[in-house]
Amino acid sequence: MILANNVRYVSKKLFNLLQNAENVDVFYKLSKDGVKVPFFNNVSLCSSYYPFKESEQLKNVQLADSYLTFDIGFGAGYHLFNISKTTKLYSIVFNYPLIKNILSNVDLSLYFTDNLFLIDISEISNVIHTEYKSHINVISAQYFNNNFTKDIARIKRLIADVFNNYLVEKNTIQKFGYLWHRNIMKNVVKYYDNYFNFDDLAISDKTILITGAGYSLDQNLDFIRDFRDRFYIAATDTSALILLKNKIIPDSIFSFDCQNFTNMHFLRKSKIRVFSCFTSPIYLSAPFTHTLLFSDHPFKNIFEKAGWKTYSLSSQSRNIGMAIVEFFTKYFEEFDIVTVGIDYAIFDDYLYSKNSYLNDIFITAQDFIKSPDLLYSKILYKNASTIEKNNWKTNSYLQSFSEYRISKKVFTISASPFTNFVFISGEELLSKNSVNAKILPFRFRQIEKIYFKNIINDFINRDITPMLPLILSKNIKTDIQDLTAAYIDNYFIN
Repeated sequence: MILANNVRYVSKKLFNLLQNAENVDVFYKLSKDGVKVPFFNNVSLCSSYYPFKESEQLKNVQLADSYLTFDIGFGAGYHLFNISKTTKLYSIVFNYPLIKNILSNVDLSLYFTDNLFLIDISEISNVIHTEYKSHINVISAQYFNNNFTKDIARIKRLIADVFNNYLVEKNTIQKFGYLWHRNIMKNVVKYYDNYFNFDDLAISDKTILITGAGYSLDQNLDFIRDFRDRFYIAATDTSALILLKNKIIPDSIFSFDCQNFTNMHFLRKSKIRVFSCFTSPIYLSAPFTHTLLFSDHPFKNIFEKAGWKTYSLSSQSRNIGMAIVEFFTKYFEEFDIVTVGIDYAIFDDYLYSKNSYLNDIFITAQDFIKSPDLLYSKILYKNASTIEKNNWKTNSYLQSFSEYRISKKVFTISASPFTNFVFISGEELLSKNSVNAKILPFRFRQIEKIYFKNIINDFINRDITPMLPLILSKNIKTDIQDLTAAYIDNYFIN
C-alpha cells in the first residue's frame, strides 16, 4: 500500500529499474517527532531525532524561477520537506535496492506534494533540456552524503558536464533564432528566383557511404578511392573538401549550419548537389546545385500546407553526421548504410582529417588540427572529463552526440571505439551485394506568392511563440515580426 502511494513521485524509467532491484536489509526506528528513520549498514540516513530539521539547512537555496533544483540520492527525503512546498525538484536515485526499500516503508504522500520527482541518472539530460532554466542547484542530505560520498561526487560532475553543454546550446538557440528566420525568408525569395534543384534523388545498386571529417576518414581514403564505384557518397560539409582534394567526388553534400561561415565548406567549385536545411544561408553559384530539406523548425508547416513533402534533415541529433545517417535510414532504409569519419572521438590529439576548409584557412602549415590547443576545441573540451581507449579519446560532450539512437542497423569502417555503429571491415563491406533502387521525388507543386504572403502574416500575427522554440526575448520576437513584414512588403506585393 505504501509503495502504491509513492508511485506518483517516481518516473516510469526509474519505476521499471526499481522493479528489478534486489532486496536489501534496512531497519527503521521512530524519531522523536514520530517519523520512520531508515538505517542502512547500521548507519542512519537522516537525523534519528528530528529529521525535518534537516530541511531548515536548505533555507538559503535559490528558489527563483530561473533555477533548476536537483537532489542527489534522496535517502529518506526529509531534508526536502520545506523546499518541495514551493519548488519543483528532481531527486536523482542511484542505489536502487535501498530506495526501493524506503519507498516500500515510508509513505511520501504524508509529507510531499506533486513538486517531487524521483528520476534515474540517465534522465538528467532530458530534465535539463525540458525545464530550460538558466541556473542550477545541486543538493544532497548530509547524512546520505557521508555514506555515499564518491557516488554523489560522480553525479555532481555529470550534472555539471550536461548543464555546461546545455548552456552552450541554449545560448546558440537564442543567438541564432533571428538568423534562422531571416534565412528562411531569404530561401523563400530564392525559391521564386528558380534557384533550387528539384530533380529526383535516385540511388541504384550501391552502398550508401556517409563521410564525416574525423580521423578515420583519413585512414580510409585509399580504400574509398579504390572502390569509389561501389558507393553513393553523401559527405558532411566539413568532409567535402577532404574528399575533393583526394580526387574523390561525392555524390552529394549535406549541411545545416546557420552561419554564413558555412560557405567556407565549399571553397572548391564542383558540380555536386548540396542538400541543406531551409534555415541555412548557403547560396552557392554554379556548378553547385542546391536542394532544401527541412529541420524541426515549425515554419516547415507552411510548406506542408502548400502540398510539399518536407523531407527531414533533423536537428535533433545536434550534428550533421548523424542527421545524414537519420535521413538515409528514414528514406533509403532498404540500402546498406556505412559511415566513416563520424568518430565522436579524437585520435592521438587529431580532431579532423587534413584538407578540410579549417586546414586551408587556419593552419596551412600543419597536417591536422590538434584539438586541445586550437580553434573551437577549447570550447568543446572545456570542463569535460576524458575517456581513453586504444589511442582514441572522447568526453561527455562528444558522447552526448553518439548516444543519439537510430532504429536501423548502421555500419562503420571507423576504428573509433566510441561510435554506436556496427564495425565492418573493408573486405566484409565489399562482400555485400547491394541490389536496390529507389527514387525520392522532389517535384512539388508551385506555391503562389499570395499564399506565402497570407499564411506567413497569419502565422506571425496569430502566435509568434511556435516560430521561436525556447526563445524568450520579447525584443527578438519584435525583430522577427518586423523582418517578416519587410520581406512581405519587398517581395510579395502583387
